[in-house]
Amino acid sequence: MGKPVLSTTPLTQAWRKQDVRAGLLFLAIGLTSAFEGGLLDQGTASRMGPGYLPLRLGLALSVLGLAIAWIGALRGVAQPQGSSPVAFGPILAATAGLVLFGLVIEPAGLVAASVLLVVTSRLVQRRGHAREIVWLALLLSAVVVLVFRYGLGLPVGLWPAFLTA
Repeated sequence: MGKPVLSTTPLTQAWRKQDVRAGLLFLAIGLTSAFEGGLLDQGTASRMGPGYLPLRLGLALSVLGLAIAWIGALRGVAQPQGSSPVAFGPILAATAGLVLFGLVIEPAGLVAASVLLVVTSRLVQRRGHAREIVWLALLLSAVVVLVFRYGLGLPVGLWPAFLTA
């Protein structure tokens, strides 16, 4: 008995490309967000309701996903078929960093949580230099503080509670 013959229709060939799958995932998430946001009050551009941003961002993500999937399907270059376990390292590190950020922001403050997020996310990078990580942590922490504390006015502490007491 020989190996089973795999179907090579254009649809299965397109599905094997990572760009197509990623684009369809973006499309699904965007459509879900747009649908759920459309169920809420929209308001106006000057007085946004709770559904205003989810609807518009969902539609934008849907268009982006559709474009990525379309371009990926038209591209003739075959994508790599397997994924190595090492490829999940950055995803897991970024996820762990976000979880830690959420757990640490209240007791430690915005600055420490941002630094911890950057350091945790960069741990799996083999090429990362300590100086690069420090600069990245400082720069991104400053941007986070400027955007969320001063730009949006969110009432979140910048430093740990024991330092401000």
